[in-house]
Amino acid sequence: MKESGSASLVFLKLGGSLLGDKRRRRAFRRAAVERLAGEIGRALERRPQMRLLLAHGGGGFAHFPAKRHHTREGLAGGGGWRGFAETRRGVL
Repeated sequence: MKESGSASLVFLKLGGSLLGDKRRRRAFRRAAVERLAGEIGRALERRPQMRLLLAHGGGGFAHFPAKRHHTREGLAGGGGWRGFAETRRGVL
């Protein structure tokens, strides 16, 4: 990353399988999240001008309702708005 006096914007996406096990329903990896929080904190300390945009995947919190409602097939071919809503609720 190029260093300068101005703030830099960094987009960091933490995959759902990093934060949880998508093979198991609602399996949260607390130790991994705590380690990541420390790493992110240290990065922000070293580069206080950095602006961080953080995103996350759904892992086992969204994977199960998405599969049950066939959301990959879209609203019309899958579970409709109910499937979309249940999948979305899993990542909140």
